[in-house]
Amino acid sequence: MPTFVGTASEGLKVLYGRVATDAMHDSKDEYDRPKCHPATCKAIIDEIIDWVENDNLNYPFLWMNGPVGSGKSTIARTIAKILTSTEPHEGSFAASFFFRKTVPGRNNPTRLVATIAYQLTRHVPKVKKHIAVALEKEPFVFDQSYEDQMAKLVMGPLIRLADRSRIPLLPDFEALLDLIAELFMQLINHPSAQDYSAGKRRRLVIIDGLDECGGLDSQVKILKLLFMAVQKAKFPLFFLIVSRPEHGIRTFFNEDRVNLLSRRLILDNEQYKLDDDIRSFLLSEFKNIRIEHPSGPSLPQIWPLESDVQQLVQKASGQFIYADTVMKFIKSHKTRPTTQLELILGMTPPDKSFTVLDDLYIRIFESAFGADFVDNAKRALEVFSFLILRETGNILTIEDVEKFLGYEDGDVQILFNDLHSVVNVPLAGSDFSESAIHIYHTSLRDFLLDKNRAKGFFIDAIKSHALLAKQCIRHLSNSFDSESKLLLFLVFAKAQVTCEAGFDTDNNILKISYFDLQHHHSVLFASRQSANSDLHAFDLGAYPNLAHHKDSVDLASHRFCLLLPFRDHIRYEIENNQ
Repeated sequence: MPTFVGTASEGLKVLYGRVATDAMHDSKDEYDRPKCHPATCKAIIDEIIDWVENDNLNYPFLWMNGPVGSGKSTIARTIAKILTSTEPHEGSFAASFFFRKTVPGRNNPTRLVATIAYQLTRHVPKVKKHIAVALEKEPFVFDQSYEDQMAKLVMGPLIRLADRSRIPLLPDFEALLDLIAELFMQLINHPSAQDYSAGKRRRLVIIDGLDECGGLDSQVKILKLLFMAVQKAKFPLFFLIVSRPEHGIRTFFNEDRVNLLSRRLILDNEQYKLDDDIRSFLLSEFKNIRIEHPSGPSLPQIWPLESDVQQLVQKASGQFIYADTVMKFIKSHKTRPTTQLELILGMTPPDKSFTVLDDLYIRIFESAFGADFVDNAKRALEVFSFLILRETGNILTIEDVEKFLGYEDGDVQILFNDLHSVVNVPLAGSDFSESAIHIYHTSLRDFLLDKNRAKGFFIDAIKSHALLAKQCIRHLSNSFDSESKLLLFLVFAKAQVTCEAGFDTDNNILKISYFDLQHHHSVLFASRQSANSDLHAFDLGAYPNLAHHKDSVDLASHRFCLLLPFRDHIRYEIENNQ
């Protein structure tokens, strides 16, 4: 139980015993976590501050969402710091609660209302006595529903405070003194005038990590609780909700009645130029390494190279957690930064270089697949294989994925219901421009293809290529003439499978034009080392007139070498009876 210095009524003592002290933005746990680097996130922070100052009455909800590792909590902590320590914004902050899935007391709603109420007693001192009275009247309020707790400990006291800021209908000497003080401060235009109308001043509550609060039922229950509150007349709080774009939360904010009262801020790399922010962060960290690292004075004069920084920016894909994890690894005093950077830029990072990021991904996957863990994980990894191993730039819809893998309509939506933090999974009925399913970060691809890092979620590229090739064979056995089947198969098998609606024959014949089949068919004949007749079925000699497609000649030479590896994938498929 937390300890609070000073005297308190019996009611407030009950409140103090229910507070999650480490969930507040200024707790030691949260204070020690990263804040936004001075050169980063400026556009995002400015947009939130503008909403706080100018638009919170029209839109009492701002939902800031983004994928895992995009810096959402860092931005939320920075906003809280600005509002509580910067003079122009003083009086705009009420409370914060940072949910954490692995921390008892912060992974469910049990302590939410008490923690908000306690912070109101700090940031709106005049409401303290009203909260104390409510607790003395009902000392067992925390055994009641969250709706009752919110109504009695937050909504009621704030509305009563607002009412008392008017001329009292009955003689009330204390209220009258408050009113005189308020009018005097307004008369002389004193900055503290806002404090005397605390009941009417609108203040921000930050709810961070909502997706880490219990299950979907708890998350929606909190959102409904806050929505109920903002609809009350004279209720002076508004809410910054911060979360990953999980399906249940998205569904709530898509409701018409909620949408009318909400603004959204999506941490989009292109809109907010997150790559530029990450570059600034990396350059600042590299500069600090020169100053603080024991080997700093001996580092090369030009280090890192601009190309190295650019490669790190590209790998981060707007993901601050990646950049932060990388720099923690590079600036370790136990080894040379130049060596560490080379390891990061190499194809295979050491087992422990991405521990924070790996643990995060593993935790997301473990929590996403539920009771049917083995089956759900297997099918999800099939989808990930399809998304990762294809090399074409086609826009893939969920319908495309389900059709190619032989799933029923709606299977991918169900399977990825709790994976919205790492994959963009469009809602049913989305416009085509918003309907592409894709992985947010290249770091997830690197993770899944590394056996040492992904462990049970590892995607074996050779085996997965074979399974995808099998799907191609399944499709091609159901349609098209024999020549087109081979054309399509060769394209799909090496191009890591393209998936176009309708599998248009003419378009795919153009794709095979990348290969000069007549010129290079002897190379493929050399693959006839196996006695397996199934492999022979893919010999181009069986289809000599395919080489007469005029378009096949021009781009043949430098493309043909890409075709050869498909043989290994097919051989794996056949020999292992997949």
